[in-house]
Amino acid sequence: MSSSATEGAAEVSSSQTNKTIFIMRHAESANNEAKRNAVGAWNSVKSLKWPSSDQWSGVRYCVRVNMNSPLSVTGQGQVDAARNWMNETDFLGTNKIDLIVHSCYDRARDTALGSLKEQMTKHSEIPVVELALIREQTLPEIFWMANIQDRINQFGEWLNGRQEQNVLVVGHSHFWRTMLGRTERIANAGVWKAAFDGKTWAEAELLWQPEEAKNDY
Repeated sequence: MSSSATEGAAEVSSSQTNKTIFIMRHAESANNEAKRNAVGAWNSVKSLKWPSSDQWSGVRYCVRVNMNSPLSVTGQGQVDAARNWMNETDFLGTNKIDLIVHSCYDRARDTALGSLKEQMTKHSEIPVVELALIREQTLPEIFWMANIQDRINQFGEWLNGRQEQNVLVVGHSHFWRTMLGRTERIANAGVWKAAFDGKTWAEAELLWQPEEAKNDY
């Protein structure tokens, strides 16, 4: 099964009944790791200590502002842990997933396709859609030149236009927590479950996250 870049336009069929949405954040990215190290460097400087080589590397990485960051080594391990859990629970079958969606960024795509590798072979009838609409917060949104809520509303409209009822979406913390009205970040590779009635989101329930999961960046 291959991921579609068409955002599912040809498969739209209006359906505004209640849907169950399984929300997954991408596993740890190199950008998440770099931010943590950069903050560590700043804390070292404030404590009059020389930052470590990893902390300096984090500073250099953050300066590059890489929006499409790949998974870190830790993130790849989180994908493996998620895949084990998905297989043990037969996640797609047990939850009657009928659509898989991931953002256009590598870290979300690799998390989705990596954690679902065997599941997607077992349940090969489930379509996979790449949806740029659910990408991470953009620079204009960070600097208040655009509102991420507009994309969240468009995503709700997109879901309403789909016939599927049980959807797994793999994306990014800021988008998800704004959508769900959460102040806390969602941990890397964490999986949540929420009901969507076509307009509003019910409180999300945590289903799984890696041991020692990080949600600081």
